[in-house]
Amino acid sequence: MAVTKESLAATVYRYHGGLSKSEASKIINIIFEAIRGKLAQKEKIHLIGFGSIEGVVRKGRKGKNPLTGKDFFIAEKLSIKFKPSKKLIEMIN
Repeated sequence: MAVTKESLAATVYRYHGGLSKSEASKIINIIFEAIRGKLAQKEKIHLIGFGSIEGVVRKGRKGKNPLTGKDFFIAEKLSIKFKPSKKLIEMIN
């Protein structure tokens, strides 16, 4: 089963008695918006006990179309890198 923002909001709602479901959903949305904002600012995000997320630049490079054999250039782009914490790795193994 996949974890969705709705399932995270339901978990927050279940464990915090004073929140409504819509308030729990707003909290999850605020957290994800903050993460997106920090990544857009090229900042590294450390979630202790979970891992680190950062934007990394993938340099441009030459590529080849496998059907035609024609060379082309793949432009530089920003990608996301996740590095799990040791605690998370130990927990899942």
